[in-house]
Amino acid sequence: MKENSKGIIKKIFGTIVALLLIAVLFWIIIEAFNLTVNARQIITLVLIVAAVILAIYAIAYLRAILKQRRFMRKLRKFCAEKSITLNEVKKPFASVFGKQKGYNFSVQSAGKEFRCKVVAGVWRGSPMTFKDTGEVVCRRTIRLYKIEMFDILKKIDCSFESDNTKILIVVPTPFELYVGKDQADNADMAGKYQIFTARGFIGALDRECLGKKMI
Repeated sequence: MKENSKGIIKKIFGTIVALLLIAVLFWIIIEAFNLTVNARQIITLVLIVAAVILAIYAIAYLRAILKQRRFMRKLRKFCAEKSITLNEVKKPFASVFGKQKGYNFSVQSAGKEFRCKVVAGVWRGSPMTFKDTGEVVCRRTIRLYKIEMFDILKKIDCSFESDNTKILIVVPTPFELYVGKDQADNADMAGKYQIFTARGFIGALDRECLGKKMI
């Protein structure tokens, strides 16, 4: 798991370095061709805007990776303390980048095996809607100051096969989660999928109530 997370972090910083090199190349071009002051200002402004956008994305994705890494550490420690079987974790950070095939791990609880998938809510202000089919719709609203301009919808296939209730764990968790049109809470069901936050999942595992609706 450590090698996986380090590899992803290296890719993020590699992208930042690559863009910095592009910025340096642009500056060399400006100097070499002796561009006008206006041209320099425009290119500099474009580079600054691009750098700001890149920084926002890098921080959001890095935060998501670190949140998921912290959750997996807590889960491993909890399972070890409670003698709960936690099977090998596969690609724990793939959901940060939208790669959602299969499940990430399985746990034994109350004599049953529950397959679990970690779903990343990268943007805190982007609501996530869970459907009965295992599809998750993320809605991100683009704003200009306080004016809402338009929405970007991203559909993620989180479906996988399991004989028992399928567990979806949202880490990190955005401000709003929905099942259909209703706001979701821990242990709510979307078809055969049960939705949890990181804390809610460990709590349900501790009480041996995975697959059951909490009251």
